[in-house]
Amino acid sequence: GRHQVQFVWSPVQGATNYGIAVYLAGKWRVQTSSIPASSRSYVTPKNLTPGMTYRVAIAAKINGQWTSTESIKHAVTVTVR
Repeated sequence: GRHQVQFVWSPVQGATNYGIAVYLAGKWRVQTSSIPASSRSYVTPKNLTPGMTYRVAIAAKINGQWTSTESIKHAVTVTVR
């Protein structure tokens, strides 16, 4: 009933932190870029719109650089239930 999505990923060697981006209105928008390297999951805010579909990419920051290009190639599509 909370209409949230949880993402879980495998650790990336050398990552100092992780970020989440969502494709909205024709462009990628960063939702957060401060997930600690020790974390392996992220839960979205509550009350997402049921039936809405989102494209989501999870990137790692390694040696001060984001893996965003590669992450976008492996983005997932989720639908809120």
